[in-house]
Amino acid sequence: TKDREIILCHDPDLKRLANSDLRVSESTYRELCEVAYLPRLADLLVDPQTPDFFNVEIKSSRLMDDGIERRMAELINKVSTDKKILFSSFNPICLWKLSQWLPE
Repeated sequence: TKDREIILCHDPDLKRLANSDLRVSESTYRELCEVAYLPRLADLLVDPQTPDFFNVEIKSSRLMDDGIERRMAELINKVSTDKKILFSSFNPICLWKLSQWLPE
């Protein structure tokens, strides 16, 4: 999001989800939540109903991103979850950068 929250949202905007033209990258988490429920990765990691194994697809079209990989790694290390997370992305650079921060 614009305020650098890591949220779970498949699309770059809320058109399909809430018939809204708000773009995730151009809106704050609060602005997005006024239109639709969008969980944060931090919430998912501590929710006891989250499966023990799940996939997170990193959506990034830029080679040099805004550091989302590092923020994700810091969040996962901070929460120290027992959950197993599979990271995927159509951007191999994202996966490589994430592997530098989360080698395990």
